[in-house]
Amino acid sequence: MKDIYLIIHFIGMAMALGTSFDNLFTGPALARLPKDEAIRIALHNSVLVRMGQTGLALLIISGILLLIPLWDTLSHCAFFLTKMGLVIILTILVMMIGGHVQKAKTADPEVHLAKVPLLGKLAFLIGITIVILAVLVFH
Repeated sequence: MKDIYLIIHFIGMAMALGTSFDNLFTGPALARLPKDEAIRIALHNSVLVRMGQTGLALLIISGILLLIPLWDTLSHCAFFLTKMGLVIILTILVMMIGGHVQKAKTADPEVHLAKVPLLGKLAFLIGITIVILAVLVFH
């Protein structure tokens, strides 16, 4: 079962980090477009937010299943505890991004979509930091 959980974990990581990488590259491209067109594309591109949320959910669920037999040992590791704290922060950021995108679909898209790039950059940095800490913990 461990191998299946690891596969699911890596698929979730690809989905979640893939969304962050997409935001890094499409953000500057959207900034160069006229506002109306950028908003239209950003709203159509919001399906990627769902992909990031799904990937994060897969990461969390598979991560819990992978940790059950290791919890006694890892619960005393500073890198691991830091990683878990960052996962909580990342989850909050992803929920905030999703909330802004949902609000942008119903009211004042320019205001709500303007908040997403900064949150996306923070989510990217935290995601990369989580990967680095995971390597350090499980090396």
